[in-house]
Amino acid sequence: YDSSKTAIGIILECDDDTGAPEKILSHKMGAVCAWATAWGATNNCGTETDDGEDNLGKIQVADSSFNIADYPVFKSAQDLGAHGLGASWEPWYVPASEDFLKIKLNYEKITAALDKFGSMSGLVDFSQEFWTSSESGNTTAYKVSVDGGAYNRSSSAKTESYNAVFMTEICD
Repeated sequence: YDSSKTAIGIILECDDDTGAPEKILSHKMGAVCAWATAWGATNNCGTETDDGEDNLGKIQVADSSFNIADYPVFKSAQDLGAHGLGASWEPWYVPASEDFLKIKLNYEKITAALDKFGSMSGLVDFSQEFWTSSESGNTTAYKVSVDGGAYNRSSSAKTESYNAVFMTEICD
């Protein structure tokens, strides 16, 4: 970790051919918040379990009166703002439930990288449960824990509050 530069996260996935970074996991946690402010806000609009980047768009289409403030975990990602990587990178997004499998598979490397940040405040704490961008029903969404390299996914009411963590990736 080069303290003269502004860290934005940990490389989670690289291109198989070039080795260039493709996905970045934010090293800081978002606010503890609800997935949605109302029961069944999206009526299970078909969010994916394997594509967090597209899930907010599906919610926007399904909710005819969409307001980002009604979806606190997604607003938290939006509030991270520009990450300084330039126009070739997508905005921050809430990972889908299966995106957390990549975290599980690389758990030891990720936690070792987090250790290099030292005592920086707000670092991701994998002993917590995190919202995913994947719905599990009209009034529920998936939350995930990857503590110790395990992968535990369960449903919770969208109005409950859990932690948030975010990803970004290079534009195709």
